[in-house]
Amino acid sequence: MITPSKDWISPKIEIRKTSGKGKGMFALEKITSGEPLITFGGEYTDAKGAEKARAGGKLIMQWDDN
Repeated sequence: MITPSKDWISPKIEIRKTSGKGKGMFALEKITSGEPLITFGGEYTDAKGAEKARAGGKLIMQWDDN
């Protein structure tokens, strides 16, 4: 599997703050079933690299236990 290097957000949606709920995804146009809306890009790293990225303000996602 190839990991995309950049994030992508469909022009049919926007992410914005909601009152008291954090952030939400809102449709700007009709979206068909199964249509891709967001691709998270990035790279694989170890725990040390993840902590460094988190300290730099990046979103971290863990896919396994190690």
